[in-house]
Amino acid sequence: GEVMSIVRRVKGWLSAVVGLLLAVLLLPGMVAAEPQALPGKVTEVTLYRGQAMVTRAIPVKAPQGSVEIIVGDLPEQVVTGSLFAEGSEGIEVRAVRFRTRAVGEEPRDEVRELDEEIKKINFELKSASKMQELLAKRSAYLDGLEGFVAPTAKIELSQGVLDAEALKEITTFSFEERKKIATEQIELEQSVEKTNEQLSLATRKRAELTGGASQTVREAVVFVEKRNADEGTIRLRYLVESCGWSPTYTFRAAADQEEIRVECNALIQQMT
Repeated sequence: GEVMSIVRRVKGWLSAVVGLLLAVLLLPGMVAAEPQALPGKVTEVTLYRGQAMVTRAIPVKAPQGSVEIIVGDLPEQVVTGSLFAEGSEGIEVRAVRFRTRAVGEEPRDEVRELDEEIKKINFELKSASKMQELLAKRSAYLDGLEGFVAPTAKIELSQGVLDAEALKEITTFSFEERKKIATEQIELEQSVEKTNEQLSLATRKRAELTGGASQTVREAVVFVEKRNADEGTIRLRYLVESCGWSPTYTFRAAADQEEIRVECNALIQQMT
């Protein structure tokens, strides 16, 4: 009875350990689901000389507890150290940090077509390279044939047994083959030159299409603590460089009037 009791306790302890291990193993997969970036809505912009203070309102629809909110589409000229956030009633902002990450677009049909074309062109160049190797081997074979025939013809000539007709046939064959090889080499070189031009054009087109495929996005990550499950709002504020305003004046008056109407407007600029 005591042994069985110990066995049952050990089994219970093992079950608890297995359950804990499964929870630990599954936790990274659960945490890995990052929330979607929200652009929010720009509610206020205060312009200064060279800078602007921007305020965005982001709705928070999440249950009670700790929440991570990602605010995307921040401008390129954002001052990273100026990020500040505050929450509405029931939402306490714990921390705000800035981050950048690289994103890529899905390849377009034109890019896929160019990839296929480049693949085909590379195959043609590889085939042309093999043909050049074959022509070189044919030429080397003729060199070896001539190297064998010439000494043999000298020996037979000295012995008075030279077969002039056979020598003529071999010589004619050798020159005809060399002529064919030279013609094929010229045609192959012209083909390779055209194919390289096609490859250069296709590669340049692909580079133009994919030049903007990879871009850097700027985001603010806001960590908040929700005290209840009600919907709330956070306000994110940050400074933007390379912008400002300058006054412009418009004077209006009729020819028969003594009074002049002056209008003052603000001209807003931003460098991107």
